[in-house]
Amino acid sequence: CLLSRGLGDVYKRQILETARILSGDPARAGNLELVFFDGEESFAEHMDSDDGLYGSRHYASSMRQPLPEWMINLDMVGRQGKKIRIPAMTPQSMYRVYSRAIRELGYSPEEWGVSGYAILDDHVPFMERGVDTLNLIDDFQDGNWWHTSKDNIGILGEKSFQQTGEMTLHIPVSYTHLRAH
Repeated sequence: CLLSRGLGDVYKRQILETARILSGDPARAGNLELVFFDGEESFAEHMDSDDGLYGSRHYASSMRQPLPEWMINLDMVGRQGKKIRIPAMTPQSMYRVYSRAIRELGYSPEEWGVSGYAILDDHVPFMERGVDTLNLIDDFQDGNWWHTSKDNIGILGEKSFQQTGEMTLHIPVSYTHLRAH
């Protein structure tokens, strides 16, 4: 996937931009933890609950009480013409937050939607621990690029990164608002 194809500089820019934005809001920044997982892919051809998600499973299993209220997992974000889909098994609380953010940010439902099926990804170990999760993942079945030679830096787009960053930073605001009501 894009994360595994040597695109570190692209993601460093996204991380640095997020850090720059958060530096203007120290109270919010102090309540967030940025975690980067490795070892998502399986040794076998297809990932399953026993083979894959090594980094996130390790991290989630080592979390101490109190557990975080929520987490956002970003996977394969940044593609031009993206179709971000959250899994069908997304908790209702996070579905409401996501839907509200789409409306408030004025994003297209064609680019920001819900998958018709469950997705095994790095958010699952957190769900299993009872943490509300939101998995923002590009529809890897759209365009026949995933795990091919087309899965490269040439398919990335600035607008996609910008919107993903805006969404990621907007989610905590929406989550806090919905929890207060």
